[in-house]
Amino acid sequence: MTAIIFIPQQVQVPTVTAFQAKAALVDAGLYELVETLINDSSTPVKVRLAWQNNLDFRRDNPLLTLIAAQAGLTEEDIDNLFVIASGITAESIY
Repeated sequence: MTAIIFIPQQVQVPTVTAFQAKAALVDAGLYELVETLINDSSTPVKVRLAWQNNLDFRRDNPLLTLIAAQAGLTEEDIDNLFVIASGITAESIY
């Protein structure tokens, strides 16, 4: 008898709102670290503006890749944060 192994496909979440992204970072204990990285004087002004003013964040955004690398996050970490973020709503925080 042959065993069938089910391997679930990775859930892909290409975009989350800025609120969802930042709330997921809070939940993961990473928000303060990311804010420190963003506000560092060596961070380009346009990167800071994007972080402060983006309405949403795309998984393939170079800003995200840059900050994630500086924070020591893996690709899997980023994917997991996007999945978690996608389930966060303003109503779900209470």
